[in-house]
Amino acid sequence: MANSSYSAPDPMPFPMPLALGGTGVTTLDALKALVRETFLVWTGLSTTTVNSALITNPETSMFTSGQGYAGIPANWLKVGSRIQIQAIGYLNTLLTPSLRFRTKMGGATVWDSNTFVLSALSNLLCVVEIEVIVRTVGTGGTIQVQGWVQYGSTRLSAINTTTSTVNTTVDLPIDVTVQWGTLALGNAFTTTQSTITIFNM
Repeated sequence: MANSSYSAPDPMPFPMPLALGGTGVTTLDALKALVRETFLVWTGLSTTTVNSALITNPETSMFTSGQGYAGIPANWLKVGSRIQIQAIGYLNTLLTPSLRFRTKMGGATVWDSNTFVLSALSNLLCVVEIEVIVRTVGTGGTIQVQGWVQYGSTRLSAINTTTSTVNTTVDLPIDVTVQWGTLALGNAFTTTQSTITIFNM
């Protein structure tokens, strides 16, 4: 027969935050601060299409609208900080147009895919990925940048053998641009997802 007087024990309470050495700062506060220092994320919230034209094909930003700050706040980077930049979309092309991607920090180009030639493509997945490591910080800070473009099964790498100089004491907006090199109609690159992730360990 069941014991009608039995009651289930109270569930294990969540551990209370501990104060850190008389500072009044709890471990939970410290964890929240650590998370804020570990990464910042910008996410594009719109689809952007860049079409080739008959007259001129300007360098055009792919990061047009998003949530968060598409860049790095002043004095936020540290030695060893890692930045991931990604733009994902699809290509539609006619014949053999040429295309070029660039990545910019603070308005300066830090990575360039260089111009490459495509074949006729229809809704083919295209991914642009950039990896940045901070070597030094300050007004003459240095970064090492590598990146690649993948469309379908083709992967193109543009190697940087030297570092780039950036001023980490000011805000550094980040952008990925696309530029068609062929004066013709019927070519388009459309981004559907774009992100910036910054790991500040």
